[in-house]
Amino acid sequence: MKTIKVNVLPDPIQGPGYAIIALEGSSIESAGDLSFSIARNQDGRFLALSGQWEPTETWHQSQEQQIDGAVVRCWVGTQVVDALLANPQMQYRILVKAAEGTFQGIMRLSTELFPSSARVAAPAAAAFTPPPEPVAPVVVESPVIEPVPAPLPATPPKKSMVLPLVLGLVALAVIGAGLWSFLNGADQPSPDVVAPAPVIEQPVVAAVVEPVVEPVVVTALAAPCSVDALAQTEDDIAYLQRCVQSTPSTEQVLAVIAAGKVAQKCDLIQRLYAHAAQTGNSDVALAYAKEFDPLTFSGGCFSAPEPATAVYWYELYLQQKPDDQAIVTRAKSLKE
Repeated sequence: MKTIKVNVLPDPIQGPGYAIIALEGSSIESAGDLSFSIARNQDGRFLALSGQWEPTETWHQSQEQQIDGAVVRCWVGTQVVDALLANPQMQYRILVKAAEGTFQGIMRLSTELFPSSARVAAPAAAAFTPPPEPVAPVVVESPVIEPVPAPLPATPPKKSMVLPLVLGLVALAVIGAGLWSFLNGADQPSPDVVAPAPVIEQPVVAAVVEPVVEPVVVTALAAPCSVDALAQTEDDIAYLQRCVQSTPSTEQVLAVIAAGKVAQKCDLIQRLYAHAAQTGNSDVALAYAKEFDPLTFSGGCFSAPEPATAVYWYELYLQQKPDDQAIVTRAKSLKE
């Protein structure tokens, strides 16, 4: 039985819940009679047509098949994809039967593969979050102070016949006084007539109150793959999509995993573990392997040690760090 390379890739047309199984290195030339079975390495159970794992081997047919040179592509739906993603730490083996023979391989799940449940969550993840609208400044209107009107001049009394008579008598008195003064040689100075001082009205100035402007407080958005964003999310699948698309650092991934353990978001952290490890992050692959190693097993989101799973992630780590003799020795001892 020939061993081939098997990659499970997302279906870009049908979206979450659908995938393309790419078989590389086989001698298959006709995809018409192709069928396959999928088994879990940990317990040897097979994927049934119902999407459940059963002890009896079941043979599946793909929705569509295509041969492109040395690569055979098989389109599968939600029953297969959801079952493969239900337990991210599992390792799966595929057995392919064709007219040219039988082939087997370990299935490598793409990091961009998502279950059918993400079909609802995906739009929310891609939705644009508008920035907070600026808060309009609060303007306190200054009170309008009405100017105090200036007093109106007194209305002159109406002319009457008495005024000319009085003026005539005054004139006669003045002439008489002048004549008396002249006749007696008296040099009496005439009294000075003092004009009344003009009244200067002071302008009334209205009080001006400066408007009070409240400062605009801008809240910084949490990074897509951060502990703060994890605490704010209600949709783990949408958070995971945003997180992996932001290409987080090793420190960010491990921090989110630690916080996810405390929050009991076990499915999310296992998917994040698998994604980062399969995309070449050797530090995360090593940490994931230790979650299953009996010597370093700590429980929490992981129910029991699984030596075979630990070996799988140790070997993935060794692809990046082949000179780590301590891990080479540990992986070898777990196989025995």
